[in-house]
Amino acid sequence: MFNYQYKAGRRDTLKNISRYIFYFALGAFLIPVNRFLNRLQPKKRRFLLKRQNLVEGINTFPDVIVFKRGEQIRLFSRRCPHLGCDVQMNPTAKELVCPCHGSRFTAQGRYLSGPARKDLSELSFKPINRGEWEVEL
Repeated sequence: MFNYQYKAGRRDTLKNISRYIFYFALGAFLIPVNRFLNRLQPKKRRFLLKRQNLVEGINTFPDVIVFKRGEQIRLFSRRCPHLGCDVQMNPTAKELVCPCHGSRFTAQGRYLSGPARKDLSELSFKPINRGEWEVEL
C-alpha cells in the first residue's frame, strides 16, 4: 500500500490564509451592499386609515402623515427622501423634521432645508367604505 503523507508547505499555507482573508473581506463588503440595495427596493404595502381618527392639521401614523384642512386631505410618506429615516412632527415650529440629518419640511410636505433636496412623497388613497381609506405604501 501507499504510505503517503501530505505536508502543507509555506506556500500552501499562505495561499489558504490569503483565500480566507479574501472571502472574509468580500463578505464584509457584500453584506452592507445587500442591505442597502434591499432598502432601496420599494415594498408595496396596504395601510387602512380610519377617517374618524383625524383631527384638523397634522396627523402622524407609523407609516404616513395626514394633513387635513377642512375637507382637503393629503397623505405623505413618513420616509425622508434623503436616507429613509422617519420624519417627526415638531409641534412648536409646526413643521416636520428628520431626526437623522436635520432635513425640514412644511406641514404640507414641502422641502425647507437640509440634505433631502426634495419634497416628501405624496401617497394616493382610495375610499373603501365611509370610514376607511386604503393607502398603498
